[in-house]
Amino acid sequence: GYLTIDTYRVTATNLPTNAAAYLYKDFGVGYFNAISHRFSFKITAMAADNCVMFVYGLTNSVATLFSGAGWKTTIFVSSIGGLYYLYLRTYNGTSAITDDNMLIALNTQYYVDVSHLVDSSVFTVKVYSDAAYSLLLDTLVIDTNYNKTTWRYLHALGGVGAGVANTGTLYSENYLI
Repeated sequence: GYLTIDTYRVTATNLPTNAAAYLYKDFGVGYFNAISHRFSFKITAMAADNCVMFVYGLTNSVATLFSGAGWKTTIFVSSIGGLYYLYLRTYNGTSAITDDNMLIALNTQYYVDVSHLVDSSVFTVKVYSDAAYSLLLDTLVIDTNYNKTTWRYLHALGGVGAGVANTGTLYSENYLI
């Protein structure tokens, strides 16, 4: 398989964009509303173009973060023309509703702080360069303006399950939920 799990780390090794590989945990219906989550990730290798890997997601269906039904909020890495991006994006089914992104680099550890207030339509992701969460690199914000969903499933890592077979290797770790 593409995914390996340690005590605190999930690693995707040579994960193709078109692989339907993902890791999730069921917390129960409506569990996630007010959210304050932290985790870190590092991309160690990634095709220079047309490669996508998810590092976080909230859903109400079990499937890849791209193909699953209903509203979902995701954080993923993507390569476009030799540049690498971190995206915060909301989907309804496979339709992207709104997103924000920032440039990132390979072989760099990033520390992510995800927040969502009770019954809010706004998600905020702060990205830091240090484990103390004190050196802020960027803040990503999305507002769906109309979707105030609660979520059941937390996804820690996964492929898109569609598209080309371009690969990447990364890990995410130390999820504080």
